[in-house]
Amino acid sequence: MAMDKEALSGIERSVYDAGASTSEKMGEKAVLLFRIADGKLTLTQIADELGLSAREVQDLVSKLEGKFIHVEFTVEKKEEVVTRAEPTQVPVDLPRKSSIDPVTHLSIELELAAKFGPSARAMFQMIDGKKDVIDIATELSIPISYVDEVLFYISGFGVLKFHRLTTEDIKKKYGTYGVGIYNQHGRNGLLLFRLLEKYPPVTALKALDIDSLEAIVIYETIYKILAPPYPLNSKQILQKLLGKA
Repeated sequence: MAMDKEALSGIERSVYDAGASTSEKMGEKAVLLFRIADGKLTLTQIADELGLSAREVQDLVSKLEGKFIHVEFTVEKKEEVVTRAEPTQVPVDLPRKSSIDPVTHLSIELELAAKFGPSARAMFQMIDGKKDVIDIATELSIPISYVDEVLFYISGFGVLKFHRLTTEDIKKKYGTYGVGIYNQHGRNGLLLFRLLEKYPPVTALKALDIDSLEAIVIYETIYKILAPPYPLNSKQILQKLLGKA
């Protein structure tokens, strides 16, 4: 049975495309290789596991190495082993406001409202050294891209400092599910994870303001992880996002 590409995570789709430059079959094998690359299996063991020749495995490795997997020689096994590369995601920042006199604070608020609208002013008021960018975007139901743009503008006043959350910070705050979604889909994944706690799927997905198909892929990942007691209905949700329902 052929692999359903639409069911793959974002990074697995990229892996599939890299392998599929040879053939569709090798695209599927590339995904399987990526999934079993745990730093313990050697190239020979992977070839046996996937039913590929040594040459086919080497060809796949050459397409995936660096961006998706790492290959290193181990003295213990006397052969090269393959490890998944950690996906690189845009960090989650926590903005902190320096001490500002009331007149300057109001002046910045008014300038933000005039340039970006009322949400930007609300953002500035919310910065308390405790809320990160996901909290801000969730509370105001605004896209991460908008939060980034406004924070960049505010930083020009010299009144902000940023603390970057580590993976452990994210896990502690958003839980094991949250950090898993972040590792696969970055900040938009984490934002949707939070928005779905507040809104129905279509409303939450629209707040992301990203490509509808990409949004659906993130939603499907979250659905599989949380396994809620209602049907997935991806097609129906996509039709609503595209204005066809």
